Amino acid sequence: MNFSAVTVTSFTESGDYLVTAPAETALTFGAVARGCASGYAVAALRAAGVTSAIVSLGGNVQTLGLKPDGSNWNVAVQDPNNTGSYVGVLSVGETAVVTSGGYQRYFLGEDGARYHHILDPATGYPANSGLSSVTVVCPDGLLADALSTALFILGEDKAIDYWHTYGGFEMVLVTDDGRVVVTDGLYDTFSAYGENYEYEYVR
Repeated sequence: MNFSAVTVTSFTESGDYLVTAPAETALTFGAVARGCASGYAVAALRAAGVTSAIVSLGGNVQTLGLKPDGSNWNVAVQDPNNTGSYVGVLSVGETAVVTSGGYQRYFLGEDGARYHHILDPATGYPANSGLSSVTVVCPDGLLADALSTALFILGEDKAIDYWHTYGGFEMVLVTDDGRVVVTDGLYDTFSAYGENYEYEYVR
């Protein structure tokens, strides 16, 4: 089904929404569920008076304030080709760091190909965009979760074009051909790790 067949009506006075879709349509919010959950978790911690915390839900990390000693949090970006290692470390304050990739949830088909869980809506098949993972850094965990998935599907060039056009976030792209592409806003906060990748910064 094409998502354009779904309509969302907002009732501003009540804050409610009406979602209309063709019969037998199924909608899932799995692509943003962890980002949404981490945002609610941080909001609950803040409401309870907590001033320093880190919430980690798999590839979704969201921080509240700084570490108790006043220093930044260190968040590693996992190596999609060696999940016991990482391609770099981000030094961040209060923000969300969300990674999407096809290297953890997948199966190998009879043809030997890897079929992962991030589907390209244009084909219905797992996205084959030339990216191994996308990490998005921005204050909103829900937005970061949505962007990391969408940018993974778009691929390197279109992801960078989107970043140039809209901004509001930074990202780390790990490509299938062994490069780590980091946006300029992370220049002072991203530390490369390992010798298996070439590192590039885009402005």
